[in-house]
Amino acid sequence: MKRQYAEDEDKKSMSVLKTQHEQEMAELYSKIGKLTTQLDWLKKKVASTRTKSERMQWIE
Repeated sequence: MKRQYAEDEDKKSMSVLKTQHEQEMAELYSKIGKLTTQLDWLKKKVASTRTKSERMQWIE
């Protein structure tokens, strides 16, 4: 009886951990998408408003 209870508790805790992990992964993928979009926008903005020599100075 106690063994069954312990197994049930383990399954519940694993289920909670899995749910938390999936939620964290979804949040991270969302953040990656947002940052990728922002980076693409910045690349286009800088390329259209600055000369190549100005952009190269930022790297150095």
